[in-house]
Amino acid sequence: MRKNKHVKGFTLVELIVVIAIIGVLASILLPSMLGYITKAKLSAANASAKTLFNAAMVACREEDVDKPIPAGIYSKSASGDIQFNDRLCYHVYSYFPKIKDAEWAVEIEEDVPVAACYQKEAGSDYVGTFPCVNSNTGVLSFEEALKIAKGEIDT
Repeated sequence: MRKNKHVKGFTLVELIVVIAIIGVLASILLPSMLGYITKAKLSAANASAKTLFNAAMVACREEDVDKPIPAGIYSKSASGDIQFNDRLCYHVYSYFPKIKDAEWAVEIEEDVPVAACYQKEAGSDYVGTFPCVNSNTGVLSFEEALKIAKGEIDT
């Protein structure tokens, strides 16, 4: 019986070259992919801030005319002089139930929301604002993001 001694397959050198090429391609693509991930997370935070703003707008419209929501900042955040209004929060929670686990703030002037700020979890690097400013603003504190949304800080 005659056996074929020409076994087909890849040599060790060929496999190492292919692995090296894959490594070089990965090192080139990884930094650009991380930039896309950051932009996507900031865009998602800004979209959530817009949803929060819309929920607050509907809540203000549905409130009784006799008891308008007073001007100020309303938030789940416990930092600083931020206030909390149960009527507004009840309405916001009914329109945006996912917000119960997040930090958020809404600025109300003359019974109309003017700015919103959203942070998915405390200490997160991704803080969304509405009106939207620049999605490439980088890491902001919650209070800085709200000031930017209100137009108090130029970007």
